[in-house]
Order: sequence, then C-alpha cells, then structure tokens
Amino acid sequence: MRADQVVWINPGIFPMSIGFCPSEKAWNRLVKSMGLATEPYPDTDARCTVFERNGQTTRCIVTVSERMDKRRDVPTMALLVHESVHVWQQARQEMREAEPSKEFEAYAVQYISQEMMDAYQATRKPKRTRRKS
Repeated sequence: MRADQVVWINPGIFPMSIGFCPSEKAWNRLVKSMGLATEPYPDTDARCTVFERNGQTTRCIVTVSERMDKRRDVPTMALLVHESVHVWQQARQEMREAEPSKEFEAYAVQYISQEMMDAYQATRKPKRTRRKS
C-alpha cells in the first residue's frame, strides 16, 4: 500500500467512513479532496480526527505521526488501539447506541484496532535486518 493515500477500512455496520492516514502527504490529499485545505495535519503522536457534514459524522481518520516509526512496537500499537476506541465512541454516538453490550463493544474495538494495525503495517517500510554471514 502507498504511504501517500488514506487506507479505507470496510466500515461494516458503522455509519461513517473510517480510514488510516499514513502520512502528511496523504492528509493533504484527503483534505484537499474534501475542500478543506485549511485543516492542518495533526501534530500529536496519534489522533482520531472526526469530519462532519450537516451535524453528522462522515469520516473518522486515524493518524500516527511518522516520528513514531522508530518505535514500531507495543507503544505504537497501543496508540492505534487508543485511537480505535475514539472511532468506536464516535460510531456509537452516530448509531445512537447508548449502552451496547460489553461483547458488542469489545468486538467493535477489536475490529477497528486490527484494521488500523494492518493499515499501519502495510504503509510502513519494513525495518531492515542485517544479514548474518
């Protein structure tokens, strides 16, 4: 997958588009396509940005700072889970689901998190490994 394009996940039952934005270049392309050229690239390690139209969520976009690439391990995956919970919270609000069952909530967060981790890994260059002589 290309690092200059948003990776869209299958939204399934969720009432909005959900994407992983792998880079500032991808972000700029996205906001330009939405006519929002003034929306700055998130400056935090990770973020879930919500875009709305007419009071309804249209897109949830998760970003992970490219500086986190040096730490492509548990802390980065934990950030993706954290942001996935925010995506779930937004989806729950849009679905007007005040008290989902614990199992439904767990599966929803698991699904979003797994999709985000897959998108993250697919858009990052693999770490180089030293060949053994």
